[in-house]
Amino acid sequence: MEQVLERNNPTKCSAGVLAMRVPDPPSYAPPSICAISKDGKIVAVGGKDVELYLWSTDSGELMSTLRGHEIAWTSSNDNTFFVTVQEDSKWEEHVARGVEYRQCEDGHTGPVSTVMCYPMPDGTHVIISCGAADHTIVVWDLETASKRNTILIDELEHAKNVRYHISKEGTQVAAWCTDSVPFPNLIFVDALNGAKNAVYCHDGLVRHATFAKDAAKIISCGSDGKIVLWDTLSFEPQVTLVGHNGSVLCCGINEEGNRIVSSGEDCTIRVWSTEDGQQLMMMQAQDEPIKFCAFAKSSSSNKVLSCDMSGRVYVWNVLSEVVASLIRRFADNISSVVLSNDNKLLAAGCNNGRIM
Repeated sequence: MEQVLERNNPTKCSAGVLAMRVPDPPSYAPPSICAISKDGKIVAVGGKDVELYLWSTDSGELMSTLRGHEIAWTSSNDNTFFVTVQEDSKWEEHVARGVEYRQCEDGHTGPVSTVMCYPMPDGTHVIISCGAADHTIVVWDLETASKRNTILIDELEHAKNVRYHISKEGTQVAAWCTDSVPFPNLIFVDALNGAKNAVYCHDGLVRHATFAKDAAKIISCGSDGKIVLWDTLSFEPQVTLVGHNGSVLCCGINEEGNRIVSSGEDCTIRVWSTEDGQQLMMMQAQDEPIKFCAFAKSSSSNKVLSCDMSGRVYVWNVLSEVVASLIRRFADNISSVVLSNDNKLLAAGCNNGRIM
């Protein structure tokens, strides 16, 4: 990786975490990438037409700056390399032990919005890339930079805005349309064998979708105020959760798979049972819509993280339904939020270029 001479001293916050700032971030390009490596050692922050900055979570030092128009970033499970994707539909692989680029082309006809890397049982690696405009999922062999599989999501052919979530434990992809459409708006794809399943899941907009830990279930939420738990094989709804007043902006599920957390435009965080669909609790401290929520990593899944539109990050104790910690308030609105692979670290970027 290219080493840079400029170093920024980290600033300690009251919560004991590092606050870091991108050098001279342009106001017109807030961070659209905010990612944490699988081992939690590196935070990547960048945006459209801005360099990609790599920070050390141990020291807060700026490690490297990558030039280009990277719009997504991920690290491999063994932390030996990371992958970036670009607006010109190319992705590059960067080896951590030195500068080594492998560029793959001709897989997509437009921007690549999401990418993930997996080790295979035979010792090789595959990269899954998802196209923002061409609605295509491509599986690459990392060692040879050749295509292993190409899947066209023709169910979303007429959709204008498509988003993706790739499972952490396997090679499954959830694709959904954020437009109000009359056709199926949530697609499950097995990237290796090309199997697909489609369903019309929400009236209006699909706001978010995510996999349960084993990828056997998908949780989705939408502007119709509902959260739905789906079986990925049959794509039949297992349970439908109703209670939010307005759109549900985010949803997540705990490690055990028995609790769902959701947040919405009504400024509330709600916890639900996946067994009977009952609302177990409702929490509200913010007076702003809550754009992100997730269960924190713990032995009993009794903590929930939430971020609202104004930049406040809360940690909730769901046993007592009280705020366990207000990490801090950012100087500006949050533009991107991400949890580390083990849910122990959270990185957030806001519109003024500040990262925490």
